[in-house]
Amino acid sequence: MSVYCTPAKGDGRAKMFVKGAPEGVIDRCAYVRVGSTHVPLTGAVKDKILAVIKEWGCGRDTLRCLALATRDTPLKIEEMKLEDSTKFIDYEVRNKYFHL
Repeated sequence: MSVYCTPAKGDGRAKMFVKGAPEGVIDRCAYVRVGSTHVPLTGAVKDKILAVIKEWGCGRDTLRCLALATRDTPLKIEEMKLEDSTKFIDYEVRNKYFHL
């Protein structure tokens, strides 16, 4: 699920937030936030994140994991074909950060 936000104050630049199952969201990201910095989402980093998800989601006290990604420079609303849901994934790729 994506949410397109345009702030009423500040610089007015839009952002897109993408929420969903970590396995689906992670494939649409280029970086992962670590504290106040970000690192490239390499195969090794992705494997480590997926291992944590598996650990949290298995066993007696399981947790439902959700991921959140942000895109700092989404297309403008008027450039999107919102009546065509097959295009949505195109708007959700190249997210900047992955959060778990």
